Amino acid sequence: MLWANICSTGCIGVLLGVFLASFFNIHSVAIALLFCAASFGCLLFWNNEKIRYGSIVLVASCAGIVLYYHATVSILEGDIAAPQDPVSFYGHIEDVDRRSNGRVFLRVEPQDTLQYPVRITTYNDTRAFAVGDKVQVQGVLEVPQSFNGFDYRGYLAKEGIAFVAASPTIVEVGDRKKNVATVLFDIRMEMARGLEKMLPPDNAALYKAMLLGQRGDISRTKQDAIRGAGLSHIVAISGLHIALLFGIVFIVLSLVPVHRTVVGAVAVLCIAFYIMMIGAPASAVRAGLMIGALLLASTVGRPNVPYRVLLLVATIMVCFNPLIVRYDIGFQLSFAAVAAILFVVGSRTLSSALRTYDLFNIRSFLLVTVAAYLATFPLVLLHFDDVAEWGIIANILVVPLIPALLVAGIIVALLGVIGAPALLAAPAFSLSWYVLEIAQWLS
Repeated sequence: MLWANICSTGCIGVLLGVFLASFFNIHSVAIALLFCAASFGCLLFWNNEKIRYGSIVLVASCAGIVLYYHATVSILEGDIAAPQDPVSFYGHIEDVDRRSNGRVFLRVEPQDTLQYPVRITTYNDTRAFAVGDKVQVQGVLEVPQSFNGFDYRGYLAKEGIAFVAASPTIVEVGDRKKNVATVLFDIRMEMARGLEKMLPPDNAALYKAMLLGQRGDISRTKQDAIRGAGLSHIVAISGLHIALLFGIVFIVLSLVPVHRTVVGAVAVLCIAFYIMMIGAPASAVRAGLMIGALLLASTVGRPNVPYRVLLLVATIMVCFNPLIVRYDIGFQLSFAAVAAILFVVGSRTLSSALRTYDLFNIRSFLLVTVAAYLATFPLVLLHFDDVAEWGIIANILVVPLIPALLVAGIIVALLGVIGAPALLAAPAFSLSWYVLEIAQWLS
């Protein structure tokens, strides 16, 4: 128990240090003095519980501060400057994001000359770019600039991108690189084409966003309606989606007469495959890590404390990429929502009341939904300066159907791949039509 508490306290300290360094400029001398004082305090007063844990927080905070500065010293605060003249370089495409307005965003990893990936924007380019394609890029590179109060440079820096290029000349050269990423991309695109075969454009776009992370095909009108109704989270691969998919897979695999540990392990592998297939977005990775940690804790007989798992997962992700604390809004929203849900579920008073008076889990669902909404409300107001007036009502009407939407979307995508009749997509069409109508009505 002692080491579990030390681990949790250290996680809190690292997160606190990264947070402080994200928004304040802390002098290196102050960091060194704080680290030395906290270290001596920890060693000299180890038997004093308050001083021990306070010192651990301070030491870990210093580590978090150094971690953040190390991550930003080159890509954000260094002397990176875009070349003055047009450049030409070879590289492989690592990500393709095609939008409904004709824009295509490519992430290209240069083979040489450049240290960081480049984000390329093209307009009305109908070529079927794919992950793994080798290309030659010729054009002008620029350092991302902020606009309308949005720190675009920081947003791209968290993805490791230092330069952008608008409408450069792109020439496809050589053979496509073959690896696991390209195979997963091909599977993803095949499922997207399956949805397109079976459903009208707007309905297929909704499922592609929910299942495959392809939000670019949602029309501007539908995007505005979904955002205005406070339902943007349903068209993003979030922790909720991953948790629900894990539950669905677990229930299906439980029909096989094998030990539950084996079922859980296979379900985790299925979710890991899915997360890699959709490009490993941060929210999905975060949820996958939390599910895996909870399952591992249950398997080895350790106390299954969700708060500690949440802290551990958040700390692991921040250690790999400290910039997400400030520049990844999804990380902030997910962390706040999950913490609020865990508080509601873990409250003995609330849990007892819900078990006593809850009918069909309706009261529990409403309480969890409201808790998540209220926890994310300040962040939404801070980042977007806009909050959906009917957001709670829209979520109550739509969120319960997400499991059915996910199952229906997967089935329809597979049916489309094998060329089944479009009539079989009627249930999936009805569900997506309902969601889009609710969004339009409450936006």
